[in-house]
Amino acid sequence: MAEEAGRELDGMEAAVLTAEKRVAELPLNGRNAMQLMELQPGSAANPGSVVLGGSAGGNTAFVNGQRNRANNFMLDGTDNNDQFTAGRVAINPNVDVIQEFRVSTNNFSAEFGRNSASAVNVVTKAGTNQYHGTAYEFVRNDSFDSKSVLAPKKDPLKFNQFGATNGGAIVKDKLFYFAAYEGLRLTRGTTLVRTVETPELRQLVSQLYPSSIANFLFKSFPSPNPTSNIRDTGRPVTGLQTQNILNDSSVATNPNYVATGGGLYRNALQTTPDGIPDLGTANVPLSERTNANQFSIRLDH
Repeated sequence: MAEEAGRELDGMEAAVLTAEKRVAELPLNGRNAMQLMELQPGSAANPGSVVLGGSAGGNTAFVNGQRNRANNFMLDGTDNNDQFTAGRVAINPNVDVIQEFRVSTNNFSAEFGRNSASAVNVVTKAGTNQYHGTAYEFVRNDSFDSKSVLAPKKDPLKFNQFGATNGGAIVKDKLFYFAAYEGLRLTRGTTLVRTVETPELRQLVSQLYPSSIANFLFKSFPSPNPTSNIRDTGRPVTGLQTQNILNDSSVATNPNYVATGGGLYRNALQTTPDGIPDLGTANVPLSERTNANQFSIRLDH
């Protein structure tokens, strides 16, 4: 094609080709090449596709109204689908090794008959008689960020993505190579907002039901204390919250249950406030570390 990126019409097939220069220049979060799918007509971004670096492609875009698992991925014409998680690529290549990124979205030929939404074929670079190479590093850290609204401080972030490529001839006019390396060093934190039990509830369960599974879980896996939205939701009494008389006929004579119609009974005592705060909201800080390395080499004869 004469253009760097454009729409192809080969017979009845509709496809979009993104060439090397456009692939290298477009801003891609975490250098995730699969985000180029979201620029194609008929594609919609997947919230799970944001991957901060690494070799995993994340969840890919929705194409022509179909699920992301209906996409078919190829690398130099070979199968590149994750065999364990549908809708993901097995290898997300380094952006600097991509020669072409082609997305076929409609009426593609039988060679792409594995899936129905799109066929994504990535072609990697080959070496030439001239030696060429690149080197790069991308840095992001929390010095450039602001804190989340509910977080007491900024989440830590240290992001370094670096690499190099080199290509040339081993034997002039006969044997060529193209090699690449990309590394990722990522340390980041995030704050989860979760509903947790209060110390008062844990203490009450320990006193009333010392041999219960709840008491075992409270002691073995303690949660942080809530700091907001603390409320009294009821009493910690045994029994299901809702019971059917067909499953347990004794529920009709159990004073803790009240009939709600249709043979169903509700454990009213569980929702009766007892003056003890039971649940609340806590901000849970987590830390994540990622060390990833990707090596690739291509030989052409």
